[in-house]
Amino acid sequence: MSDRAERLAFWRRWHSHVLGRKGLIDDTALWAAIDHDRVVALAAARMLLTGVPTRSLLGEFFADRADIHGEVVAVAEEELVNHIGFQVREPLDIWLEGLTHWAPRFDFDVIGAKRFTASEAFREQVAAFAEIMQIWLCHDGSTVELELFDIHRPNPVGSGRLGHLHGDDGSRALLAAATPEVLRSVLADDDIWHFGVLIMSEAAVERLHDRFLALVRDDARFCLRTERTVANSWHGSVHTKLTNLELDTEVEFLTYQVDWQARELR
Repeated sequence: MSDRAERLAFWRRWHSHVLGRKGLIDDTALWAAIDHDRVVALAAARMLLTGVPTRSLLGEFFADRADIHGEVVAVAEEELVNHIGFQVREPLDIWLEGLTHWAPRFDFDVIGAKRFTASEAFREQVAAFAEIMQIWLCHDGSTVELELFDIHRPNPVGSGRLGHLHGDDGSRALLAAATPEVLRSVLADDDIWHFGVLIMSEAAVERLHDRFLALVRDDARFCLRTERTVANSWHGSVHTKLTNLELDTEVEFLTYQVDWQARELR
C-alpha cells in the first residue's frame, strides 16, 4: 500500500464521523478539500505578511461612512489587521498533519497554537458543533495569525473550485495559487471568513457594537452577526462582527483578555 493510500485509510478509520458530517464521502473530495485549505492558509498568510493596514481596510469597508471609520480607527490597537479567519473543509486533525508538511517547504515556523470549542453563540449560528484553532506562523521574522474554524456540517459548494493541484508535491502549484485574488475567490462560499481588527479594550468593543446597532438600523448595506457582543472564555476574547453586504466582507472587532500563552492582559 502506498503512503498516500495508508494515510487515506487511517483518516477514514479515525475521522469517519467528521468526514461524514462534512460530506467528504470519497477520496477525491477529501483531497480537493485539502488542496483548498492549503491554498487558503498560504494565501491568507502571504496577505497578512504584506501588512494589511487597518485604516485602509476600514476605509474601504465603511465606504462613505467616514464618521464611523474615524471612531473605529481611534480605538484600534494595532495599525495592521490582526488575523484572517476562515473555515477549513477537512477535519482539523488532518489540517494540522498537513501543516507539518507544507509549512517547512515555505519556510514558515509554527510558534504558537491554541485550540478550543467555539462559543455557544457561534455553534448556534452555524447549527453544528465547531472547533476553533489559532495558529501563529513566523516567516522571515514576521508573525501572522490564522484563525481556523472546523465546523461539523456539509462543506460549501465551492470546495472543488481549485481542482487538484500537482507539481513538486503541490508546493509550486500552491505558491502560484496563493494570491489575494484567489483567496477572495475560494472564500466566496465561506459564510464565516473575516478579517480581525484588534480593539483597545472590552469597553471600546461594547461602544462600537452599540454604534453598529444604530448603523444597521439605518444602512441596509451592513448587518451584525449578533445582537450582543460575544465573549469566549476559551479564546480569552470579546468581539462583535459586522458585515458589509455590498463588499461581501466581514470584520471582527475584538479585544483579548489573555494572550495566546494564556497570560492576563487586562
